[in-house]
Amino acid sequence: RVGLLAGDAGVSRAHVGGLIVVQHARQQGARLARVIAERGQSVRMFADSMGVDVTAVYGWIKGTRQPRLHLAMRACDVLRVSADRLWRGIDG
Repeated sequence: RVGLLAGDAGVSRAHVGGLIVVQHARQQGARLARVIAERGQSVRMFADSMGVDVTAVYGWIKGTRQPRLHLAMRACDVLRVSADRLWRGIDG
């Protein structure tokens, strides 16, 4: 979809860049939800173990919010997963 919009004369480069950021945030959220489920936790259990409100975690999962760096790193610790896998989708 971004490629199609990028070819439209009425779409600015900044707007297309914003769409890419939103898509990336949604992909991160999907990975977060998948890893939480793989660990046998509910979103509420994960939020409690992180010390944050469950609505914040749902925002991360939906891609409407991004965790601060210290919370992103704490999520890796809590879920026992590398930052590359959780936030960038790189296994290894």
